[in-house]
Amino acid sequence: MRIATLLVTSAILIVGAPIDEAAAQFKKRNREPPRGPTPIACTSTGCAPIPAGCRIETGFSQEGMLSGYDAVVCPVR
Repeated sequence: MRIATLLVTSAILIVGAPIDEAAAQFKKRNREPPRGPTPIACTSTGCAPIPAGCRIETGFSQEGMLSGYDAVVCPVR
């Protein structure tokens, strides 16, 4: 009787282990869609990611020449 109990218990453990591991992997999966790369603007103060809803434009100096830096333009809220 002990051998039968031992065999049944070990069979349950062997069959149940892969199911638990697969369930743990399923729970760890990220449900959010992958985001694209965040745009980075290099302004005169340094390079940084731009806020959501803003866009990057070419920067100009006060004389109208290209400044060599980006300009971040955000809509008025």
